Amino acid sequence: MRGILYMCLSVSLWALIETIGRYLAGHYNAVQIVWARYATHLIFMALAFAPRHGIWFVRTRRPVLQIVRGLLMLLMPLFFIGGFLTMPAANVLAVFWVAPLITVGLSLLLLRERVSSAQWIMALLGWVGVAIIIQPVWQLSLAILLPIGMALCFSFYIILTCMLRGEPALTKLFYTASCVMIPLSLVVPFLWRTPSVLAGLVMVVIGLLGYGFWFTLDKALDLASPVQLAPSIYLQPIAGIVFGALLFGDSINRHMLLGTAVIIAIMIWLFLGERKRQESDTAEHSPNEVGRKSNTIL
Repeated sequence: MRGILYMCLSVSLWALIETIGRYLAGHYNAVQIVWARYATHLIFMALAFAPRHGIWFVRTRRPVLQIVRGLLMLLMPLFFIGGFLTMPAANVLAVFWVAPLITVGLSLLLLRERVSSAQWIMALLGWVGVAIIIQPVWQLSLAILLPIGMALCFSFYIILTCMLRGEPALTKLFYTASCVMIPLSLVVPFLWRTPSVLAGLVMVVIGLLGYGFWFTLDKALDLASPVQLAPSIYLQPIAGIVFGALLFGDSINRHMLLGTAVIIAIMIWLFLGERKRQESDTAEHSPNEVGRKSNTIL
């Protein structure tokens, strides 16, 4: 349950980052915005942790896995930018949101997790709810590979995060940011536009929120399996609708409300199922239950 709550917080921060980022859209290159986000992330870590603890979080026992995992977050925004340049935005997002379904499948194949039929159904219905919200107009073309690549990057990032559960959280956060910022540093000077004071503050806020997003995502994956968490990822579009309405006065239409209702129903199903499972586990491990089982065996 704690893992699910952390994931709900994480995707809410994700939605807030994207909503605030609209202040910068059209004025600054997307690559510069991404670079500034992760530069702020690293600067925050250096200021908050290095003076007291040094830079021990740079050391890792699994450097290859850390670097591959971090590079996925470099590829994901590049696929995102490419998709938006070649496809309608609604189509890009609709394809990307198969990511929780892909995550469930990868958990089955790579992590050997058990996946119930209910978990498959929740993941599928979550995508249906998002599709109702987004209202894509399907057009098949090779460009669809870009949002599929984006979804695969996010799903594999989740799986690799689970494989790195023994690593300190700060180490994972360091490699996530550095594997994006360092390569983009080679490109940003050619795209750089000096931000205004307000835009600079927005970039800093996005970077700090981004740190919070990755921290809570890693925390969620430390506490629960990807299969258990996958349905709650679909709260991100709902949070985006709420933040868009609050910050930009975006209108909310009927299909948004219908898709939101589908996803909320799935979340209620998820919470009730987890509560029932935990109550069952508690009953099985209670002293009375253990004694009763012992008497039965005897």
